[in-house]
Amino acid sequence: MPEPGSDPFSPENTRVLIIDDEASMREACQEVLRREGFQTTIAGEGGEGLRLVRELKPHVIFVDLKMPGMAGLELLDHIGLAAPGAVLVVVTAYATVSLAMAALRHGAFDFLAKPFTPDELRLMASRAQEQRRLLERGQRLQNERDQAKRRFMELVTGEVNEPLRAALAELRGLCEKLADRPAALAQAQNASERLRRLLEMVQHLSA
Repeated sequence: MPEPGSDPFSPENTRVLIIDDEASMREACQEVLRREGFQTTIAGEGGEGLRLVRELKPHVIFVDLKMPGMAGLELLDHIGLAAPGAVLVVVTAYATVSLAMAALRHGAFDFLAKPFTPDELRLMASRAQEQRRLLERGQRLQNERDQAKRRFMELVTGEVNEPLRAALAELRGLCEKLADRPAALAQAQNASERLRRLLEMVQHLSA
C-alpha cells in the first residue's frame, strides 16, 4: 500500500510485471525499470506470468505475444480477467497493423516493437503511468456520478412516493362511489391505473 500522502502513481508505488521468454530481454527491462524506481517482477512464460498477475495484481504489464505455451491474444484475455485494472503493453518483434489492432481489441493499451532502446522503454512506462491516472480518474468520476444519481433518486422518490400513494387511495375510493355512473367510473379507473403505473415506476427507480 502507498504511504499516506504519497503519490499512488509514482514508480515506487507501481508494480510492473514483465512476461518474456527471452531471459536477456526480460532481465534488461527489469534493470532499466528498477533504476527508475518501479517495483518490477519478471516471468519467463505465459503460465507463470498469469500466476504472478493473480498473485501480485500488477499495475503495468509488459507481455511478449510470441512465447511457448500460453501466449498471444489468449494470454491477454486471461490477464484482463485476472487484473482488469492493469495497463497492458504488448512487446513483439512482429509488429504489424493487424496484430496491433487485434491486441488493442483484446485489452492492450499500446505495443512496443523489438528491438527497443532503454529510453523507449522508459517512455512507454511513463505513458502507461499516465494511462493509469486517466483510468482511475474516469472511474472516480463515474463513481461520483453514480452516487449523485442515487442521492437524487432517493430524494425524489422520498418526496413523491407518499403523495402518490395517498392520491391512488383517494382515486380507488372515488371509483367505489361512482359504481352507478359508468362513464365517470371509467375515467376514474383509467386515472387510477395511470397513477398506479407511475407509482410502480417511482418504486422501481428507488430500488
